[in-house]
Amino acid sequence: MGMALGGRRYTLLTRPGCHLCEDFEAELMAEFEGRLEVETALVDSDPVWSEAYGLSIPVLLAPDGRFVCAVTPDIDAIEADLST
Repeated sequence: MGMALGGRRYTLLTRPGCHLCEDFEAELMAEFEGRLEVETALVDSDPVWSEAYGLSIPVLLAPDGRFVCAVTPDIDAIEADLST
């Protein structure tokens, strides 16, 4: 099974001006460079996201929408998800 260029696409739920979110994304890019892509999305743009994760951003969702981790990157959880 071939991998898409740049790896798997994860979604990072954020809000404007969220410095924690920017740090989270920078840490992901440093740790997993070339192995995953991160697409940011506003947590408030989806009522389901807002309800579930509005108080715990940043939140990283797997390509299939599953919760991976929140607030700080859980390197082990992300590594485990990447290897599935």
